[in-house]
Amino acid sequence: MAAMRTQHVLEEIAIEDVPKNAKPIKTRFVYDIKTDHQGYVIRFKARLVALGNCQRPRTDFGDTFSPVARMASFRLMVGLAGALNLTLYGGDIHTAYLNAKLGIRQYVQSIEGFPCEVDGHIYVVGKALDWLRQSRREWNTELNRWLLERGYQRSLTEPCLYYRVEGEEIMLVLVYVDDILVATKDEEQKKKMLFEDLDKEYGLKDQGLLAWYLGVEVEQTADHIFISQSKYAREILAKFGYAEAHSVGNPMEVNARLVPLGDGEESDTSFPYREAVGMLMYLATSTRPDLAFALGQLSRFVAKPSSKHVGALKRVLRYLAGTVNYGIKYDRQSGESDTVVLEGYCDSDWANDPETRRSTTGFMFTLAGDAVS
Repeated sequence: MAAMRTQHVLEEIAIEDVPKNAKPIKTRFVYDIKTDHQGYVIRFKARLVALGNCQRPRTDFGDTFSPVARMASFRLMVGLAGALNLTLYGGDIHTAYLNAKLGIRQYVQSIEGFPCEVDGHIYVVGKALDWLRQSRREWNTELNRWLLERGYQRSLTEPCLYYRVEGEEIMLVLVYVDDILVATKDEEQKKKMLFEDLDKEYGLKDQGLLAWYLGVEVEQTADHIFISQSKYAREILAKFGYAEAHSVGNPMEVNARLVPLGDGEESDTSFPYREAVGMLMYLATSTRPDLAFALGQLSRFVAKPSSKHVGALKRVLRYLAGTVNYGIKYDRQSGESDTVVLEGYCDSDWANDPETRRSTTGFMFTLAGDAVS
């Protein structure tokens, strides 16, 4: 709380100075335990957050949209790092939101355990406090301004991807709220071109070589970069009782035909079908494209799965049991190259849906021969 006052996140004003149309909202403390990619405790966190659900649209806040990096953009950055022989590093901005000013001042009721120092006063929030509706947008706007002022260019198609070129030196930056990923030549260049200035401006925790990103494990060697989700895959198998299951060779039977249940037929509720499909989908859209087709088919029946659909889903789990360490490998280019080749592939069946006769199309884009989307 003392730091919040020093940083002008919270200030006190007399109650009579609060505008008549202002509606002070409540706050609460949220506690969390932060772990690393191996599950070890890094630190215990306590945050003061505002109950943004009490805010009034167009009075307490305006626009709230804020972009976040897509998983395809992360794979693109990994692919570029491999193709250009760059190293990936990670960083975390401490209390990121509190570095951004609020466009519309917000007033909060007394904070439990931390009353105002002067009787008859109330707190006014001058910075983007966590859980305010507009906080993420305010922080994104602030960081974007800072990066552009320092010569970084923003991607036209991915607003969370930035790049900067100085002579033969290149720096790629991917932003996911307060997580900063960079791809650059070495540690010295990383500090000189970005991390030292970021730390001075906002307070940055340098996490060193990137090893973990949103549940994705990152392995970097001299020859390649490998991304996978083996820890998450094991958690899925343990949750649904398939940790020791016998594996199968593919996620879906050849020429399998899955159709919706009829009006009078009852769904199979013996298995948490919707939950399993949802958890597996994160694998398929991140590092396991081999699961994408099967889950794309199975996701059509989450509202009313049949026993056949459940059986097909269990087959995916058995396939996963034998392939937990699968992922995507990005080879580093040998020698110097002035070009990085982007290729796209697509294919389609014809009227393969037995109910609608619709066709299914699939595609893949590769960068320097490795899949990015």
